[in-house]
Amino acid sequence: EKSKQKEILKNEYYDKQIEKAKRIVPKDQLLIFNPNSGYEPLCKFLDKPIPNTPFPTSNDTKELNRFVYQWKKSAIQAFIIQKICNVYILFA
Repeated sequence: EKSKQKEILKNEYYDKQIEKAKRIVPKDQLLIFNPNSGYEPLCKFLDKPIPNTPFPTSNDTKELNRFVYQWKKSAIQAFIIQKICNVYILFA
């Protein structure tokens, strides 16, 4: 029953979103990433070196929370910098 629900959700949402992204986003700006591929395609796409640490493969709650915290921190910092730049531009 659950696998049937997952398949329906995948077909109704995920696949449609992927196809929409492929239509809208320029090819050189889009990466359809499969985590099973590890760091290589992601780092190549971002033009970054491949880390010397193993690619995370677990669903460990602690690991996920640490990742989410770092991601939110980075997003907030980027948001603040953008707002500061916008304010500077307005008053410059």
